[in-house]
Amino acid sequence: MGQGLAAYDPIAVLAAFDANKAFVNDCLLFALPFTFIYFVLGIRIAIRQQIYTVPYLGCAFFVWHDGGFSALYEHWQNVYHWHWWLARWEYSLMGTVALESFLIWQFIKYGRRELMPETSPVRFGTLAVLGTLGLGAFWWLLKVALADDLYLISFVITAAFPAVPFHTGMILRRKSRAGQSVWMQISVLLVHIAMSAIGMTVAPSFFLAPPFLTYFVAMALWSLVNIWLILSYPPLPKDWRAGVGGVAAA
Repeated sequence: MGQGLAAYDPIAVLAAFDANKAFVNDCLLFALPFTFIYFVLGIRIAIRQQIYTVPYLGCAFFVWHDGGFSALYEHWQNVYHWHWWLARWEYSLMGTVALESFLIWQFIKYGRRELMPETSPVRFGTLAVLGTLGLGAFWWLLKVALADDLYLISFVITAAFPAVPFHTGMILRRKSRAGQSVWMQISVLLVHIAMSAIGMTVAPSFFLAPPFLTYFVAMALWSLVNIWLILSYPPLPKDWRAGVGGVAAA
């Protein structure tokens, strides 16, 4: 039996970050812009098409992951002496939490018409908030089970998994490009590659092992499949409010 998924020494990993600072910085400077591109594009498309764009469950997971990291401000200072890797993510994730929260608000605003038109806006919004809180219980369990103190593994999981499969579901259900963007999928793919490259550099015993390499390839290919699906379907129908393209009317 192996040691478990998150069997790494945080101090050794931070030392590896220092030893490979130039490469890690390059990957980080590559990943962060595409992270924000994904969210900003999602918000812009939602406003333009009046339809939610980022999968709700993925977005709720993002909020708990990024918010949980940001909430550990004093922990990063007192335990790890404000290491540069942790400090840069601390400030970056404060920005993503704001964008993710706005995307959940867009889901509440636009999602009812598509998913539960018979439900009142207040009830739908309440269900969305309660669902977000409920997903927090899953996130807490996952975080404890991983024993991933530096969020090293959860960063890579969050970079692709919560969004990619749920985007597939949205595309297939709507049977159109409604709320979808090729560039959003490209952004996910590039962030997935960059964050995985960092992990392979600072903790190769896990990130170069078969389980993670299988996950890495699967998520990369899945992103490409989503791009193919988006290009295969027609654009948002002009009369989508009447229920065309799998989107129900209010």
